[in-house]
Amino acid sequence: MRTSIVTQTAAALALAASLFVLTSCGASSESITRPSQPKCQIQAQAEHVAFATDGGAGTIRITTTRECTWSARSDAPWVSVAAPAAGQGEGTVQFTVAPNADPVARTSAVVIEDQRLQISQEARRCEFQLSSTSESIDPAGGERTIRVTTASPQCRWTSAPAVPWITVASGGDGSGNGAVTFRVDPLSGPERAGTIQVAGVTVRVEQGVGCNYALAASTFSVGPAGGTVDVPVSAAAACTWSAVTTTPWISIVSGETGRGPGVATIRVAAADGLTRTGALTVAGRVVTIQQSAACTYQLDPATYAAPQAGGATSATVRTSAGCTWTASSTAPWITMTAGQSGTGPGEVRFAVAANAGQSRTGSVRVGDQTLTVTQGSGCTASVSPGTISVGAQASIGAVQVASGDGCGWTATSGAPWIAITGGASGTGNGQVTLSIAANTGPARDASVAVAGHTVAVLQANGCTYSVTPPAQEFAGGGGSGGVAVTTAPGCTWTASTNAEWLVPMTTRGTGPGQASFTVASNAGPARSGSLMVAGQALAISQASLCTWGIAPPSTVLPASGGNGNVLVIVGGACTWTAASDVDWITLTSGASGTGNGLVQFVAGPSNGAPRTGSLTIAGQRYEVVELAR
Repeated sequence: MRTSIVTQTAAALALAASLFVLTSCGASSESITRPSQPKCQIQAQAEHVAFATDGGAGTIRITTTRECTWSARSDAPWVSVAAPAAGQGEGTVQFTVAPNADPVARTSAVVIEDQRLQISQEARRCEFQLSSTSESIDPAGGERTIRVTTASPQCRWTSAPAVPWITVASGGDGSGNGAVTFRVDPLSGPERAGTIQVAGVTVRVEQGVGCNYALAASTFSVGPAGGTVDVPVSAAAACTWSAVTTTPWISIVSGETGRGPGVATIRVAAADGLTRTGALTVAGRVVTIQQSAACTYQLDPATYAAPQAGGATSATVRTSAGCTWTASSTAPWITMTAGQSGTGPGEVRFAVAANAGQSRTGSVRVGDQTLTVTQGSGCTASVSPGTISVGAQASIGAVQVASGDGCGWTATSGAPWIAITGGASGTGNGQVTLSIAANTGPARDASVAVAGHTVAVLQANGCTYSVTPPAQEFAGGGGSGGVAVTTAPGCTWTASTNAEWLVPMTTRGTGPGQASFTVASNAGPARSGSLMVAGQALAISQASLCTWGIAPPSTVLPASGGNGNVLVIVGGACTWTAASDVDWITLTSGASGTGNGLVQFVAGPSNGAPRTGSLTIAGQRYEVVELAR
C-alpha cells in the first residue's frame, strides 16, 4: 500500500487537514508530504509498512529541496531507526522491525518531523510444549505433573480431563510457562486408559491391573493346644478383601476385612480328640488348618543300649485310652517283633541284630515319641605308619590296615595332591596306596583318613630358584640394579650381601619377583662382590672412578736393607691404601691417602741369601729385591 500526504505551505497544510487524507489502495508504498518549514515540501515513501511475526527491515525515501532539513524517530521500541536519522535535502532512513513473540498484533509509526508513517505487525500464533504426553499410573492412583512451556507470557491455555477418574488438582488454566497437576483415582478393577487435554495437546493416562491377591501360605499346621495363626495377604493398596470361616473351632481374631497388604489373624481352639482339618477363606483363597490330635504318648525306656551280639527287648507305650498308635523301626538292623500298632496303653517288642561293623544308632518310633537304640562297634582297626614323610619328588606311599574279618573301612584323602590309588575301601586287613604329586613349592602337609584313623603326610620343600642375569657390571659412579627371581608361588627367598658397598633394596620375597639393589660410588680401586639372592650368587663387579700409578715400579736394595720411597699418582680424588706383603718390609708412612701421595718403607737386612718381597699400593704390586751378602 502506498499512502501520500502533500503539504504545501502552512496555509495549505491547514486546508488539507480540514479536508481529507488521500489513500490509494493496492499500491506498495506510503508517502507523507508536508512543509518542514516555510517554502519546503517533504515527501516520505516506504515500500514495506506491514510486517509478519518474524519482523524485517525497511527503507524510507525522503524527497525535498536541498535547503529543507528533517529528522526521523521511532514511536515504539520494537521499531528501530538506524543512524543517521536526520538530514537535509533528499535522503533515506533505514528501520528494523523486531520479531513479535506475543499473540497480539501491534502497530507503531516512524515519525518524520511531526508526521507519522504507520507500521503494523502480525500476531504470533501460540505454540505449546509439554514435558510429557503419556503417563503410567499404579493401581493405587496418585498425582502427576505436566509442565507447559510457551514463548509468550500472553499465551493462554487450559487443561481438562476426558474421563471422570482423572481430576485436575491445579493448573486448570494459565498463561505463559506453567504446570498442570492431575490426580488419578485408585483402581479396583481391570486396567484402564483415559486422556487429559493440556494446552490443546492430548496426554494419555494408563492405569495398571487392579486387584490381585496372594497369601503367604495356603496350609497351616497347629498343635493340639491350638493358638493363633497369622495369614499374610498381599494386595494393592486400594484392593479390599475379607476373611470368613464356617469351621466352629476356627475364629477370626482380626482382619475380617482389609484394604491392601495386611494380615488375617485366626484362633484355633484346643483339640479334644483326634487329628482334625478345618478351613477358612481369606481374600477369596481357601486356607486349610490341620490340627494334630490331643493324644500324648510316652515310651519307657526312651533309650536302649544294645549289646554287640544283639538280642530282643521291649518298651512300654503310655497313652490315654482310645488313642491309637503305630510302632516302626528306622533301621534295617532293628526288627519289630510285636506291638506294631495298638490303642491305649500297650507294649512294643523288637530285636537288634548282632553288629559286625562300626558303632551305629537307630530308633523305634511310636506316635511323636522316639526310642533311641545304640549299639557299639564289633570292629577294631589299626593303621601303620601314622606318618608318611616323602621328598619333593612324586612319590608313592602305603598304609597298612589291620582289622577283623568282616569289618569294613574306607580311606579318603584330605588334599588334592594326595590321591588314593588303591584301597579306597576294604574289609578286614588291607593296604591303602597313596600317590603323592611332586612338590614345586614350600614344604606342605596334609592327612589321609584311613579306617577311622588320621595318617599325616609330610612332603619336603620343592622350591627351586633361578636369578637372571647371574652377573652385572657397574661403572665407578655406582647405580641401581635388579635381578629377576624365578620360582613357584609360595616359595620364599632372601637377598643379602657381605659387601658394604652393595645394599639390597629388596631383602625378601615370596614367589616370582624382582630383587633390587644399589651399588655405591667407588672412590677406590676396581672391586667385586656378590649378592646372594634366593641362594644364588650374583657376581657384581665395579670399575673405579680413578686411575692409579706408582713410580718407580720396583727397587733393589743391598743385603743390609734400607729405606725406599714410592710415589703414588692418582687420576682423581680417590683414596688408596698401602700394605706390606712380607714381614721384613715395614711401612713408615703413607699407609693410606687421597689423591697423589708418597709411601715410605724400610727393609730389614737379609740373612745372606737374596730375597724378593712386595708392597701392595693402590691395588698394584711394588717389588722389593734384596741382594745376597
